[in-house]
Amino acid sequence: MLRVCAIVLIAYNCGYPGLAGFRPAALDQALSSFHNEVNASIGQALRGAEQLGGKIAVLAENGAERAKREIAGSGTASN
Repeated sequence: MLRVCAIVLIAYNCGYPGLAGFRPAALDQALSSFHNEVNASIGQALRGAEQLGGKIAVLAENGAERAKREIAGSGTASN
């Protein structure tokens, strides 16, 4: 597992645009596109995590309000 992570990390870093002058021409397109796709995937994952966090916060707030009502006796317990 560690070897696979190391290989992916090396491939990602070799695709960095600043290293374009050191890459062989045959690998330039493949490494650059891999680098860009990883960056895009990270961006999508962050946006998804942000959206999920917002939905969890809403659910937690709704659950807290319901629990307060049930504790106060003004709500009914439903299963």
